[in-house]
Amino acid sequence: MLYFIYKIGRFVALNLPVKISYQIANILGSLYYLVAKKDRRIVTGNIKIVLNRSGNNAVKASHASRMIFVNFARYLVEFFRTPKIDSKYIKENVRIEGKENLDAALSLKRGVLLLSANLGNWELGAMVLSMLGYKINVVAWIHKNRLINDFFLKMRQSKGVKVIPLGVGVRKVFSALKNNQAVALLGDVDYLNPKEGITVKLFGQDTIIPKGPALFSLRTACPIIPLFVLREKNNKFNFVLEKPIIYKPSEDQEYDLTKLTQKITKSMEFYIARYPSQWFMLTPRWHSA
Repeated sequence: MLYFIYKIGRFVALNLPVKISYQIANILGSLYYLVAKKDRRIVTGNIKIVLNRSGNNAVKASHASRMIFVNFARYLVEFFRTPKIDSKYIKENVRIEGKENLDAALSLKRGVLLLSANLGNWELGAMVLSMLGYKINVVAWIHKNRLINDFFLKMRQSKGVKVIPLGVGVRKVFSALKNNQAVALLGDVDYLNPKEGITVKLFGQDTIIPKGPALFSLRTACPIIPLFVLREKNNKFNFVLEKPIIYKPSEDQEYDLTKLTQKITKSMEFYIARYPSQWFMLTPRWHSA
């Protein structure tokens, strides 16, 4: 059923004017917010902590929560319109900041980990970099439904993005880094093993963050570049590539894992605080959420 919904969504997004597609997304996102009680409760619990801890008290949690669902629907419109993403679209809709940081990191010849979060439009980031000539691999969730998985896989591959299956592609990650390629992955939640990460502070409270990014970096000495594609006015994007995180390890691996993971988490926290209505987190990130 869900596969056919995706297919219909793709047909609509590709054949209607983009403004109308966004209007439909606004309506459907708002409706889902109203009817999806469980997801609304989780999102609202998360966002309350973000707003309180980041000082955005003037923003109402209910409004921010509704906009999360709206922005996710807009993200789907853009993903469905993948065939229309070309150099003209990038020039007109994506402002890129910090590309020189990626070039500097690749010049070290150790590969690069591109660390993002469920924020803004992370899919677009990989596609844009691939179309600019970079060799990009993404570590992606594998859907249980083969048709849905193939649907997402083909969309990503159509823009030259190589997909590494989450959880079973560890060797491919090391191979890509060894060949001085970029590997992109999300760092704000581990969907496979949510309780097996590293406990660090996120917005002042303990949470579990995946240890994969820090572990790959420590074992290969590759730099980590925080990367975020953030929605701005009129559904245009600010694509930010931060300066490389190059960590010098000590002789204590557990200490290094925790310290580097905390450093990574701080970079995600900074952008989540600035764009709370674009954090698509449907998993409780704190016990109090």
